[in-house]
Amino acid sequence: MAAYKGNVDQYAYQTQALCNADSPAGAGTTVYTVGTPGGLMDALDQTTGTPQWVSPLLDGMHYESVSFADGVIYTIDSKGFLDGFDAATGAPVLHRSLSADTSEAILTPLNSAGVAIARHTVYVADGGDLIAYRPSALPVP
Repeated sequence: MAAYKGNVDQYAYQTQALCNADSPAGAGTTVYTVGTPGGLMDALDQTTGTPQWVSPLLDGMHYESVSFADGVIYTIDSKGFLDGFDAATGAPVLHRSLSADTSEAILTPLNSAGVAIARHTVYVADGGDLIAYRPSALPVP
């Protein structure tokens, strides 16, 4: 990822993102991250820093990590939704309200726990809840 470091200024200018508070995910030769303000999910070539695609997430500030599994990029947005994007194209494939699956209000803007993935299950820690999703059971928007 040393080459990515050399292209941060170019990346910030091209996406008009001034800050990146999340942890990126990497898969193959691509780095996936969210730049804010503006909330743009980006796929960047790890060697050149060239954007491969940009998709709106529309977060004010984004602290939640970005995770990759089975061709999907996952993150939690600051409005309390689990979001998924096709890793090849950036097309949104998931936008699910976390509060629909818990017994309490979601505190996402105050949380940077993000998403973990293991054994074909997506885990989201938010507030006092740990939510487990099987991607095949999640509705496509």
